[in-house]
Amino acid sequence: MDTSRVCVCVSERTKEIGTMKAIGAKNVDILLIFLSESGYTGIAGGFLGGALGFALGIVIGNFIGLPISVSANLWVMVVIFAVLTSVVAGAWPAWKAANLDPVEAFRQG
Repeated sequence: MDTSRVCVCVSERTKEIGTMKAIGAKNVDILLIFLSESGYTGIAGGFLGGALGFALGIVIGNFIGLPISVSANLWVMVVIFAVLTSVVAGAWPAWKAANLDPVEAFRQG
């Protein structure tokens, strides 16, 4: 997941974060919400990107006469890489969201 998108997502949701913290959400709860959103984006991106990449690889490989083999292990590795990349990219904005002061969140939102 693009880090700038996550930062925008956090800055757009400051009021929501402040409300969750005001009613008792812990820092770890907020952190897990944003990290799970990053992970879901990585899963979707990994599956769709892997499918598109494999399909294009097969089409182009057939066009130029290069045999392409697609394996389930490779697809799993693509998805795992996409999830890890998304979660790592979302870690800093998630940390910032988790440590946001509720009063400051309401003031900004």
